[in-house]
Amino acid sequence: MRGKFPTAMRIHRKNEKATKLEYTIHSNFGGDVPSFLTNQYTASNLSYVTEIQEYFQALRGLEEWDADDARAVGEAMCIKTKAEKHSEKGENRQSARMRGLFKKHKGLGDIRRKYEFFEGMMARVVRSTLKPAGDVKSQLCSVSLKEGEKIGRGLAMALATNLTAEAGVDEWIGKYKSLRELDKEAAWFRPMLNVVAKRLLGEVSWGLKMRVIMGAGLSILDMATDAFVIWGYMGKEDTREYGWSLLGMVVGSMVLQLLIVFVQNKSKPRLMATEALIVLSGLKPAFDCYRVVSGHEMEGHHTIDAKLELVCTKGIEMLCESIPGCLLQQYVLLTNRGLISRTTVGSVLVSAMTTGFSSASISFE
Repeated sequence: MRGKFPTAMRIHRKNEKATKLEYTIHSNFGGDVPSFLTNQYTASNLSYVTEIQEYFQALRGLEEWDADDARAVGEAMCIKTKAEKHSEKGENRQSARMRGLFKKHKGLGDIRRKYEFFEGMMARVVRSTLKPAGDVKSQLCSVSLKEGEKIGRGLAMALATNLTAEAGVDEWIGKYKSLRELDKEAAWFRPMLNVVAKRLLGEVSWGLKMRVIMGAGLSILDMATDAFVIWGYMGKEDTREYGWSLLGMVVGSMVLQLLIVFVQNKSKPRLMATEALIVLSGLKPAFDCYRVVSGHEMEGHHTIDAKLELVCTKGIEMLCESIPGCLLQQYVLLTNRGLISRTTVGSVLVSAMTTGFSSASISFE
């Protein structure tokens, strides 16, 4: 059987300055084909649409830009280009990429003529190395090339100390007077930087990824120490009621988290079952943190977005398990000194750290 690959393209005129392009591919290889081949074929065809979009985007001047243009250019800044292979002497690949983009895109060229520091600043932003940036107090109209590079270094540190890309960008802009002025003056600036920051977080190995590891570690450790303490309480007649109370807190927390899973995935039974297993493993808060960090978009069947789900999950864990469990265990230790051990004290400390981690995450949100 021969393979067939019909394609269709439809062009819609949205307004005098914008056109919508729809490109459809129906792949029929005529038999079983390895997935990597189908993926390669589909990607190569879709790249054609990307090239068309990039071509026309490069023709748009800054006066025509809106938030969508800014986001599209931000995406382009995070994609490797052929210009990187032809870097000049002493030039890193990110600087070569920016040089090529600012030369190719009319809108970026307009920005460079208006703000001479912007190209160098974005090269440092995309390079994303964790180094102290220092203060730059110059006004927007007087920022030099060196000061622009110094400002660009500051975003990486802001991203490393915040929970979301948007929060990191907000802190970075707030730190420098020139960026605050640019943010007020240029409607395209923040949408562009939000996209760039989100893509950088998906590539770098520092910062927020450590928050995911810490969240997963605390969740597992809290669950393990609580289980050990419950087992210890159940083994003695005078503390058995405390064991049942602590068990009730753990079960209550999981039941409420399962309720969130049901609300989020009620139209996807298989996905709901997977999410339920994550809850029962005690890793739900860590998984939610990862989704926020990686910029997971809200899907059609979801009721709330990833950020709100994270806040709800951590709030449940903190209010139903960590805080009351920590207080209960402290009370038992104070009234039953014979139970004091490294494990019971460690369980109290882990509950306290989990509470601190959860409350910090919620406050960032």
